[in-house]
This record gives sequence, C-alpha cells and structure tokens, in this order.
Amino acid sequence: MNTAKHLTLSLALLALCSACHWQTGSLKEAAEAGLRGIDSAFGTGFSSMPPAAAAEQQAEVQPDRDLTDVARFIAGMPPAEGGRLDSLARTDAWRRYATHADSAWARHRREQADSIRRWAQTELPEGTDTISTVFYPFSGPDFFNVNLYFPNARRYILFGMEAPGCVPDPCTASNLTQFLGAYSQEVADILRLSFFRTKLMATRYESQEMYGVTPLLLLFLARADKEIVSVRPFKFISGGQRTYLEGSPRYRGEEKFGKGIEITFTDADHRTLRTLTYFAANIADGGLSVNTPTRDFLATIDSGCVVYVKSATYLMHKPYFSTVRNTVLSKASVILQDDSGIKYSFFDPTRWDIRLYGHYERPISLFGNHFEPDLYAAYRRGGVRPLPFRRGYNSQSNQLLARRLRPGEKPAAK
Repeated sequence: MNTAKHLTLSLALLALCSACHWQTGSLKEAAEAGLRGIDSAFGTGFSSMPPAAAAEQQAEVQPDRDLTDVARFIAGMPPAEGGRLDSLARTDAWRRYATHADSAWARHRREQADSIRRWAQTELPEGTDTISTVFYPFSGPDFFNVNLYFPNARRYILFGMEAPGCVPDPCTASNLTQFLGAYSQEVADILRLSFFRTKLMATRYESQEMYGVTPLLLLFLARADKEIVSVRPFKFISGGQRTYLEGSPRYRGEEKFGKGIEITFTDADHRTLRTLTYFAANIADGGLSVNTPTRDFLATIDSGCVVYVKSATYLMHKPYFSTVRNTVLSKASVILQDDSGIKYSFFDPTRWDIRLYGHYERPISLFGNHFEPDLYAAYRRGGVRPLPFRRGYNSQSNQLLARRLRPGEKPAAK
C-alpha cells in the first residue's frame, strides 16, 4: 500500500462558535484512513516506525497558514507577511511581547533545554527516538517539556482537568497588551518552574484571552518549530472512539470531561504528519466509572508506548487512581518520570530495568505524606547517575527511567 496516497491533505474550514471567532483546518477522510492504517500496522511492540514505513511517509504535508500564524503570533514569533495578523505584529505591544518572549526562551534554552536534549540522546533506550506514541498523564498543556525528550514521536497523548478550549483570535482582542500578557504569565511559569500551578490554571484558562489549553498547545508547538495542519474538537464515544465536533463550546463544570482537541502538525520540512491529542478528564477510578468512553480510550493506547510523567501531584500513588496507573504499567515499554509519578514499589523488578538520576530526599511539604522509604534507600545504594537540569517540584530533582525487560532478560547489575 502506498501510504503517501493516503496522506494527501485537503484543508476544509469549519466555523467555530462565537466564543472562538476562528476557523480550523480539517483532513479528508482518506487521510484519516491512511493514518488508521499506519496505526494498525505499528500499534504493537515498541511502537517504532520501521525504515521502510518511514520512507513511505515522505508525502508533502501542507500546513494551514492561518492556524500557524495564530500559533506563531501568540508565541512571539512573526506571522507570515501579508497575512491576517501581519498588521498586529507590527504594533509596539506585540514587538515588546516578542522581544521579551525571545529573551525568555533563549535563556531557558541555554540553562535547561539544551541539557535535556543532550541527556535524552545519551540516556534514553535505543529506539526511543523513533517511537510512535508518547503518553503524558496529568500533563495539562505541557507539550513543551515532553517534546524536549521525545521530539520525533508521531502521536502525543496528553490529558488534564482543564477544558480543551479553542483557537484564540488576536484580532478580536480589545486590549492587545492584556491579551498577550495572559500568555506571558503562563510561559513564565513553565520556563521557570517546569510545571503549571493547578489553582491558577483553573481561573486563567477561563478568561477571554485564553479559554482552555488549546492556545498554549499552539504556542508550544510554534516554539518547537512546528506548523499547524488542523485543529479539531472531539468527544469520546463508546469504545474509546472519537466523534468530531463543529465548534468549540465553552463547557460548564464537568461537561468538559470526555471532550478533547486534536491538533495535527508537521515539522518545518513538511514531510511528516504528527498528532497531538489532549482531553479533559477526571481520571480517578470513580470519574472513569461515570465516563466510560474515556476509560475505553485508555485501553486503546498503543502497547509499547513511551510514558512521561512529571509534576503529577502524586496521584498515581493513591489506590483510587489504579486504572490510569495500571494502564501505564501494562502499556509502556519505557517510563520516564519523577517521584510524583508511579510509586517505586509498584515497579516489579523482574519486569523492569530501572535507572535512577539526580537526588531524592523527600517531597516538598505540600506532598510530604508521599515520602517513599524504599526509593530513598535505592538512591543510597549507589549507581545513581547525575541529572544536569532541574525538573519537577523540588530544587534538587530526580528522574526514574524504567525500561520493560524482554522475555528472558534479566535486569542489568547495578
């Protein structure tokens, strides 16, 4: 089968609701069928894409210029000349914002991002750079960090409590400085702290400037030098399938659960179509018992995927988050996490080869009851490798890298 034929794109415009004042791209059914075909072929094992399949997938991917311009504009990067946002990008307000944004991102690249990329290249297991699916539980809109470790994945799956939201329209902003300031605050948090502050997210993501996580996902994609192909709201239905929605309504309370946003994007060379899925969910066992389509979706995640967990408020330590924890432990071939992810005692040493990095003392006081004596002891047995950057809640960071053992394989001697 010539996969390139199935990846031919046609951009149709869907009118969004009055809350969004923007339009999204969409893919033809043939493109969707092509992607499903690839998924079914490579959805097991380590989820890596064989060289032959990768060579087949060299069809030209056409980004949506309007969506890409929005992503670049709110990221402080110049949109296309002559485009809808060109005049706004010439204002003093945007130029000040862009100068500040460029400085903040350059500083983070020097102090953190370059070290993370080098670490990933040398420490992650062989084959991780060609994995198909990365699952990032409790991520919120943090595409930025997961992309530093895993820049070549074809599918990213993220979730949080925040509404999916919609594409912002800077042209409707009554005060451009205030509009851009909302993004400046959020970016400052993620660059300085490496995580979002949950309590602030609940109010910030309900504002006129920034509804839901979609705006920040677009911003982070732009700063990762990605170009946007389509943005499609959806909801999960029976069996974990998704049905696409016209418009992006503002959900009230728990109406947002089981709803999501699917963003397709491409690299600057336009050769590979990639997908970012974000959905809102109460992922506790009780929440999933009510929202069965979301629970069904978790069961469809690739076996052999890579899982990344950071700043997850220790939820998977708790007995009533067993469904998502068991999904991770049963599906993942590689798990990269800090101590806020899965409890060390849940890793069966006959099934996982584990490497420890950085320093582990105890959680910050807010999460002090999640101290792990066995993890503390493991860090003092020796063989711990350095971690040359800061991640997570503590000033002294830790990372655990777990690789699923192959049948008959024994863990490496520590």
